[in-house]
Amino acid sequence: DLEDARKDLSNAWRFAIAYTAALRLCGVVLSAAGYRAAREQKHYRTIAVLPLIMGQELQELSTYLNQCRSKRHEVTYEPMTSVSWEEATELIAAAEELRHLVRDWLAREHGEFAS
Repeated sequence: DLEDARKDLSNAWRFAIAYTAALRLCGVVLSAAGYRAAREQKHYRTIAVLPLIMGQELQELSTYLNQCRSKRHEVTYEPMTSVSWEEATELIAAAEELRHLVRDWLAREHGEFAS
């Protein structure tokens, strides 16, 4: 997803794809910790537990991703919502940072899942 988000696509799609990458990474953390989000508010819950599982130092990133969740919803379901190049690029960078954090956390806490 991160590779696709860097392609020459509309800003809205770059944003949506980067959001999906970040959400999947949060899902990896949730799953590795032995949990699964309920269907109701699944995206919100998957993102919200990130600092609870990986540590409070991820609270700011979790808050940012939750803001992106709301924006992604608007981009997907409200045709007049726009996303700037900067917003898409910022989310791609945040997802990339999260990928590194998740890999390090997996190696440290769940070596059997790290690759």
